[in-house]
Amino acid sequence: MGDSDNLGRIWRLASPSLRLPSGRKINVRLKPREAPLSHLKRRAFTLLELVAILFVVMVLAALFFPVYRPHASVRRTQCLSNVKQLGTAMTMYLEDSDRHFPSSAHAAPGADWGPQIAPYLKGNVFHCPMDKTDLPRPTDWPLGAGYCPTHLYSYGLNNNLPGADFEVRGRDRLRKAPVDHASLGRPEKTVLFFEVADAVGRIFPRERPIDAESPTGNTTNNPLLAHVPGAHPGQSFPDGISPDPTVLHSLYAIGNVGGRILNGGMGSVPRHEGRANYAFADGHARNLAPEAVSGGSDAVDGSCDQGTAARQTGPCAKQRTVMAAGTANERYMATFSSK
Repeated sequence: MGDSDNLGRIWRLASPSLRLPSGRKINVRLKPREAPLSHLKRRAFTLLELVAILFVVMVLAALFFPVYRPHASVRRTQCLSNVKQLGTAMTMYLEDSDRHFPSSAHAAPGADWGPQIAPYLKGNVFHCPMDKTDLPRPTDWPLGAGYCPTHLYSYGLNNNLPGADFEVRGRDRLRKAPVDHASLGRPEKTVLFFEVADAVGRIFPRERPIDAESPTGNTTNNPLLAHVPGAHPGQSFPDGISPDPTVLHSLYAIGNVGGRILNGGMGSVPRHEGRANYAFADGHARNLAPEAVSGGSDAVDGSCDQGTAARQTGPCAKQRTVMAAGTANERYMATFSSK
């Protein structure tokens, strides 16, 4: 017989009785007290049960709270910060260079912009956290470890702005004067830096600019021209055309801006959910969709639309298909044109 049964029997025996005037006797039953919990045996969880509970909790956490990773917006913001710092560094360079953009010792204007603005930067801001490009191993570089690229480039310079001073073998020197910042039509609309992919190079001090490779383009060179380390100074080939294995694979990562199919007809894919980050000639930076940007060489006039097969009239009658929209054209929020 259990403790609770014994306790109930005791209460029944101790229950008082009442006698009615009629002589009838009534027993008054009192509700027995609940047995105290202290006498019950406490049972702890076993190790196996604890492990099972932890496993269930971990499974639920994996379903409803994925393993933490930087959100795309965080990485986009970091990339935007990088490109803005490049724009700020270029602004400081302009202050020290009589307001003229860099001039290059390569055939491609501005192809050594990296080492020229590096002194104005703190830390390595040349790489976007969403750029998955890998540096080649020195032992795999055909021309030897001394020519192997050492830096990743996630950004290119609009080559409508810098100059070039390159000696073409057997011909005259190739000269292109760098643009004077004061001559820009609307610097807040002129692209300065844009995003690229699969671009690698080296960043040496200013005294060795010929050994540096920095991506440049204006969307008309499809894909980006890339310097071949170890070739004669300034020799460049477009990726996908030259069979030379040392050609650097540099591609636009801004989308098919203005409807142009970039990267040699392969198309361009932005890294940031269909959008790309840009720095502008006035120093600000912003994230834009491809259709908001016009790519190409300098427009004939600031009012011109992006060049197409359709002939334009008035001051834009000589606007060719490879030319970007002018800075005064309101169809685009940004343009590669300096005019």
